[in-house]
Amino acid sequence: MAAPRNDNVKEIILDATEELMKEQGVDNISLANIATACSISKGTLYYHYKTKEDIVFDIMDRYLKKQEADLLLWLNDESKDTSLNRVLMYVLDRNFHEVGPRFQMLYSACFGNEPLREKVIDRYHRFQTIIADKLQERDDFTKDVANYFSWLALLVTDGMIIQAELGNDAFDADKFIKATEQFFKALF
Repeated sequence: MAAPRNDNVKEIILDATEELMKEQGVDNISLANIATACSISKGTLYYHYKTKEDIVFDIMDRYLKKQEADLLLWLNDESKDTSLNRVLMYVLDRNFHEVGPRFQMLYSACFGNEPLREKVIDRYHRFQTIIADKLQERDDFTKDVANYFSWLALLVTDGMIIQAELGNDAFDADKFIKATEQFFKALF
């Protein structure tokens, strides 16, 4: 099979793999499945990616880079209310409603994919640092307090994603986000 005449073969690979991940999960797809889904040869796939883990990380990286850019754009907009409760709500709402492939990648990183685990931890640290730095800058929190609230937002979001993936009907994410906003607004 010849590669499609497209300068963006990597994007085709990433898009097709992301769809396969949604349908089958990370562990149930192979490079051969990916090549077939992209209508490219295995050789073309290997030219761009040596391992499935590299593809999975690039999918996660693409998703997280977009979230990071959006977060920075929002945080750096002086017209926005970036008080603690608004930052927490932004992170909870955005991370929950724009999950992308994060759950499958977290699962893979937690259960045996060491290179992916290291890359995921690095990304979490970057997000946590960005959020903490902005909280310190805007709300004059100590470093420890800013670090606590930035980790809190990221960890709560992951718990929300797990509840959604479990299909827990007793958990209403939008109601939880709104209640969290009211709680922090009352405190701060």
